[in-house]
Parts: sequence; structure tokens; C-alpha cells
Amino acid sequence: MSDKDYTSLEDLDIQHFKLNDGCEIIAYINSIEKHIILVERPMLLNQIHNNGMETYFFTKYMPFAEVDTLIKINSSNIVATSPLSDDIKERYIRATIYNKPVDDIGNEMSPLDNTSLPNEDLLSMKSSSKCVH
Repeated sequence: MSDKDYTSLEDLDIQHFKLNDGCEIIAYINSIEKHIILVERPMLLNQIHNNGMETYFFTKYMPFAEVDTLIKINSSNIVATSPLSDDIKERYIRATIYNKPVDDIGNEMSPLDNTSLPNEDLLSMKSSSKCVH
């Protein structure tokens, strides 16, 4: 893991995971240790179909875990991963750090800039510089 702290969205290793049980989560990758991926603040991606429209929203993946707990995911339980666009990373950060509900990923939101990001929380997020495949 790099000792460099990051303050821009593009530098944060936040990825979308599809698990073999069908769940999809978005989480910040803290580190990778052999076949275990340690993630912070995993959020479950939920989808609702209503009148031909799809709405996506986040809920806590492990709602009873302490906020600063690292969650271990065995890589054998991962079907696929994908890096995220900065706008989805921004919505993830809003949902986790700011504790603001993000009920529809497609809704317009004011953009975050580096001055509005909580530096103390971003400083705790360091890129693992490892890609999960």
C-alpha cells in the first residue's frame, strides 16, 4: 500500500463488486492480502423497477458493523469487479462519509470539489495500487 494520501476522486480505489450470491457492492479497497480483499464502508447497490424505470440506491452492506471496521471479502466470492466513474465515486462518498441518502444514482447532484471533501476521511483512504480482477 502506498504511503501517499490522495485527495482527488480519480485516485481513490473504489470499485464495484459482483458477488457470487448475486449481491453487488461498492467499496473502497483498503488493501489486498493474498485471497482476502479488505474493504472500507461497503455499500450494497439496490435496484427497483417501477413503471419501466430503474432506480438505484445504496444501503449499508453490513449494517451492524462498526463504521471503521475493515470488512474481509474472500476473492473466491467475487464474480466480477469494475472501477467506477468519478460521479459514482462521488455518490458513494456522499452516502458513506456525509451520511446523506442517495436514493437515485441518476439524480442530479451538485458536484463535489476537493475543498468540499472531508480531508480527514479521505486521508484515511489510501490507494492500494492493486487492481482486483
